[in-house]
Amino acid sequence: MSAPVGTHFCSACGKLQQIPQSLDYFALFEMPKKLWIEMDGLEQKFLQLSWKLHPDNFVNATEMERELSLQRSSELNDAYRTLRDPVGRVEYLLGIEGERKEGEKKQQAPRNFSKRFSSSTNRSTSFAKLRNQVAT
Repeated sequence: MSAPVGTHFCSACGKLQQIPQSLDYFALFEMPKKLWIEMDGLEQKFLQLSWKLHPDNFVNATEMERELSLQRSSELNDAYRTLRDPVGRVEYLLGIEGERKEGEKKQQAPRNFSKRFSSSTNRSTSFAKLRNQVAT
């Protein structure tokens, strides 16, 4: 599996490029917005991108590229921490879907969340059903 470099580097010159602020965590890893993601794939993409975006690789680059590398590495770490955690991922999805407002009390997953949504037979549960359970 190759690293998702298209989002981060110019295909013509290979330079690190600015990305829109509206880019979500899933897009940083070039993954679809889904509740259930392949954890091995996420980890592999994270490790590959961490290596490619690491500030040590930009020591001789322009100041702008060095700053972008530092910023992107930080964003990548935040995105990985959020997406690898099932509850964090649910809360993040709720936030980007407009179902969670800044400043609201942190929502707790239902008590049986882990048990109900960890088996492959229950993975077809729709995002809408899960959203209603987390919101209550």
